[in-house]
Amino acid sequence: MSAPTSHDPVVVTTRDGVSWLRRAVTLDGHGLYAVDGAVPGCPEFVLASLADLAERGIRGTADVLPVPVGPAPQSAEVALSQEQLEALVAAGDRAVNDSVHEDLCACDAWPEKCLSAGGYYPGLWDVGGLETAIPVVLSLWESMRAGDRVTELEAALYTEQEQHRTTVEQRDAHARVLLRLRARVAELEAERHATNAALADVTVAQRAAEESAERSAAALRDLLAESPRPASGACDACGTLPSSWCPDCAACQKGCFGGFDDNACTHPRAPWGGAS
Repeated sequence: MSAPTSHDPVVVTTRDGVSWLRRAVTLDGHGLYAVDGAVPGCPEFVLASLADLAERGIRGTADVLPVPVGPAPQSAEVALSQEQLEALVAAGDRAVNDSVHEDLCACDAWPEKCLSAGGYYPGLWDVGGLETAIPVVLSLWESMRAGDRVTELEAALYTEQEQHRTTVEQRDAHARVLLRLRARVAELEAERHATNAALADVTVAQRAAEESAERSAAALRDLLAESPRPASGACDACGTLPSSWCPDCAACQKGCFGGFDDNACTHPRAPWGGAS
């Protein structure tokens, strides 16, 4: 994603005489300003918009950074000593002489001498006026570099804002995931409590059933303990002894011995005197 651009002025001077430099650009192309001299890279929330500055009153604007201009080239923004200016002029003249000689002769003896018949020598093509041009060119260069620094700061601030925005989005996404996880944990805890309560109810019901079965078994045991046991050889159904059975068919009076539903014994020697 390329950095946003803005048509808002680079420099704004408010009615109170304070200069504001454009230090950032919003995504929709509005400039954000900081007081001239403020530390570069200010957070976006401490910068002022053009509308904010309009409320303070705008006295003037500029689309380039101001470059002080004096009455003479030596009084430009780049102040050079005489030695520095002479060294720069000499370097410029030497570069011009080397370039022209290269085009005309290009002998290997240059710059000590020239082997051609043209009578060329170092300084022949010195350019007059470099003493005046060099400070102005350097001043313009410094102004261009200042503009580049502002652009670099704007790009760096935009990158920092994008990184901050990405970090905030990631933090928000992590927060949403954390909320969903916490909600799921709460659901699982509620399910666990419900399961534990159901298990507790089942345990109580099972314990009550076991206790009821134990009481029934105990009652049956008590009942069996109280019931008289039949004598040895007695009828399994009615408990009568063989002495009271029919001597001819060994049937009891009730006819249950041997599996009869009714006593069909009619023997005259039966203790009951035949059929009942």
